[in-house]
Amino acid sequence: MNFDHFQIFKNATAYTAITFLQKEKTDGFLYTENFKNNCRDLEFKKISAQHMRLERWEFFDKKYLDKIVKLNKKYSTLQDVAEIHYGIATLKDDLYIFTPDKSDGQYHYFGEFKIETNLCVPIIKASTYKGANQNLFLIFPYKNEKVIPHNIFKKNYPEAYKYFLRHKDDLSMRDKGGGKNYEEFYAFGRNQGLKTSFGKKIITSTMNIVPRFYVVNDEKASFYAGYCIKPKKDTDLYELCDALNSDLMKEHISFVSKSYRGGYKSYAKSFLKDFVHPYFFKTQPALF
Repeated sequence: MNFDHFQIFKNATAYTAITFLQKEKTDGFLYTENFKNNCRDLEFKKISAQHMRLERWEFFDKKYLDKIVKLNKKYSTLQDVAEIHYGIATLKDDLYIFTPDKSDGQYHYFGEFKIETNLCVPIIKASTYKGANQNLFLIFPYKNEKVIPHNIFKKNYPEAYKYFLRHKDDLSMRDKGGGKNYEEFYAFGRNQGLKTSFGKKIITSTMNIVPRFYVVNDEKASFYAGYCIKPKKDTDLYELCDALNSDLMKEHISFVSKSYRGGYKSYAKSFLKDFVHPYFFKTQPALF
């Protein structure tokens, strides 16, 4: 019995399940979800043991399993037709990402600081994005995916350098103090997304109640706090986005993903990659 996101203990966040085991070998077992702590009106479904994967348990009943088997025979998975990437990870977003108080051709101004505009790129917070301009900028101390060396950075971006120098102690505390060992003290905490976060893409939050995917056409915009999907071949991003926002995706996530308080589901790459949709033809090199 899986209580899913329902919290059965007061003043504690815990994801609870009750499992009954037996010594005898069996070809299947019964599974149910209890969202309201009501043990009287439960509906059990029979799960076949032979279809359980060691790397991740997925409780498909026969009806849904038959549906998935048929889809997989004819169509590709999302990971076959598109790349899935995580966004920028600075490990100190409040120092790198900001909304300017004002801007001119040379600087973005916020508080007592000013940052060279040609060191900044627009960025989207995927976890709160709803399609509208968020007016967020990322200080991006990189060139060709490599952090700008200290001497060049100080010479070409003196205002940004002074800003980071003011916050050097805070930056050094990233990674439990490991930030002091970064190649440059103003480098991001992780190298992910330095290239893949840019370009046209579809983005989504890491957790959603329902599918929430958006097309981003601004090739210069980066993103964070979520994932992006980029087709491997030329395709209409809006058609792909429609497929990702479909009821089929909602059904897929409901079966394979982790649940969180409030009814949220994880939309991590590990759950998205196996999604199958009739747009993903095996016999075609591109999506339609």
